[in-house]
Amino acid sequence: MNQLMNSNKLLGVMFVAVILFAGCKKDKDTNQNFINYDGTKYALAKGILENWGQWSVGGDNNLDLTLLSGELTVIESQGGVDGISGTGHGIQLWMYSTSSTSLVNDIYVYDADASEMSGTFEWANVRINFNFTAGSGEIDELIASGNVTVSKSGDVYEITLDLMDEAGKTVTGYYKGTLKYYDYDSKKSTHTKTKRF
Repeated sequence: MNQLMNSNKLLGVMFVAVILFAGCKKDKDTNQNFINYDGTKYALAKGILENWGQWSVGGDNNLDLTLLSGELTVIESQGGVDGISGTGHGIQLWMYSTSSTSLVNDIYVYDADASEMSGTFEWANVRINFNFTAGSGEIDELIASGNVTVSKSGDVYEITLDLMDEAGKTVTGYYKGTLKYYDYDSKKSTHTKTKRF
């Protein structure tokens, strides 16, 4: 009898362990950082945020958001980003925020008129299987419409992409993590605004 009870207890413990493991794996899969281009998913590993300050009187702060796969390397020079090297995937968006140090929680909508108002982005580019060193690759498309949802808690951002490019392909994605911040207000910095994508 004792042996039967011990066997049942062991089975019960194993069952709970399997359920917990499956739940943890599901959470991990759900929270994986990725970009999905036209139905194919590619992993993202890191992100950066560059403050360029206000470009015009009455405009909000231009913060460039860049999300990259792990194969890519951010090249730094004089406290700023000088370029990106390697072959991989990424997306860059020129966002506008009332804050100069972070993206405020909001749904940022594509603004072709470039009003420079918080809650908008005016330019974005997605690259897949792209050699940033050589400047060529499989996919290099501008974004034509869509929105980006940003939620920040402490230093951790949660970013959801729901976009469409100029070729009519859907570009979705998710990123949860920190963003390395660079501050070179356009009025004070020696860095010049360039499209590194």
